[in-house]
Amino acid sequence: MPSPEVARESPTEQPAAAPKLVQGPEANVTVAVADNQSVRAETATTVTLEVTNDGDQRATDIVVTLQAPSGAVSLGSLASPRSSQSRYLEDLSSDETATVDVDVAASTTEPGTYPLFATVQYRVDEPGDDADTSAGSNETTPDEDERVVTGGPSSLGIAVREAPVFDLTPVGGDIPIDGEGVYEVRITNDGTETVSDIVTTVDAGPSLSSESPMAYVGTLSPGDAETVRFAFESSPDAIETTAGVAMTLAYDTDADSLIPFVAIAIVFVLVGIWWFRRR
Repeated sequence: MPSPEVARESPTEQPAAAPKLVQGPEANVTVAVADNQSVRAETATTVTLEVTNDGDQRATDIVVTLQAPSGAVSLGSLASPRSSQSRYLEDLSSDETATVDVDVAASTTEPGTYPLFATVQYRVDEPGDDADTSAGSNETTPDEDERVVTGGPSSLGIAVREAPVFDLTPVGGDIPIDGEGVYEVRITNDGTETVSDIVTTVDAGPSLSSESPMAYVGTLSPGDAETVRFAFESSPDAIETTAGVAMTLAYDTDADSLIPFVAIAIVFVLVGIWWFRRR
């Protein structure tokens, strides 16, 4: 008795898997993160790497390729993250160290250390007779005087710090239509680090204008707060409503911090200006 025919479904297309990182032989050119480098969560900053030639021969045409294996940290900017990036060095003498800069972005993640992986490829000048052509070697011989050496990937630990934490609370700001008023905002440092040189800038949209949209706050230790004030003038065409105010905070971490932090800017949207029609 013939067996019943079984219907077969056409296979569905599967997404391509991320390339697998395979540990290669060690090379004499190594890559490490320079001291006091970190990235704050939800920001991107420049991280300095140190490339060192630990070998006895001069290395030339050095290419350092970085790979971000997870979404916690990426290369480039937050707006255009990349999973890999390369840097080139012309040469390194024996025991010489050079630095390269890469932009590293950290997503919304917990503070900690997250990996980047670095591979290196470079040339060394040696007589062709000394070239290692045995099976499993990490060296090839393009001509009798050069060898191409590859190494890695090696793991680089990128320190990610907590995201900036501020509380912004409107404490006053009734602006009459076709009139002037003062808008006040209380800024509290809810984070765990002291921040300094805080400068605030506001942009309330087309119906409001200010001749001084910037205010200097100074330094806020954890838990400290400061109230800033902005003078606004409303348009005669404004209507009675509540408007959103975009506030930008630019600041640095405390100069005594062990890990320096590049000035950043964060945009908050506040609701607190009430335009009312004068009667």
